[in-house]
Amino acid sequence: MDQRILLIEDNPDITRVVQYELEQAGYRVLTARDPQAGLNVIESGMAIDVLFTDVVMPGPVTSREMARRAQERMPGIAVLFN
Repeated sequence: MDQRILLIEDNPDITRVVQYELEQAGYRVLTARDPQAGLNVIESGMAIDVLFTDVVMPGPVTSREMARRAQERMPGIAVLFN
């Protein structure tokens, strides 16, 4: 499988478990600790197929705002809220 998932999660224990499971399923996984860090990855121009994020996240940028901005920059990106 050649799909890349950007996983945004502020709990490191959850990040490790979800990243492990996704990698075992054959996905390439990038991680970010909050929506702003996720936007930094998105704005870097790196190809991402799926944005997988917690709904409630700390920081000035909400998960929904990050997802909206990601879809503006990458119209084909899938978004999953956890």
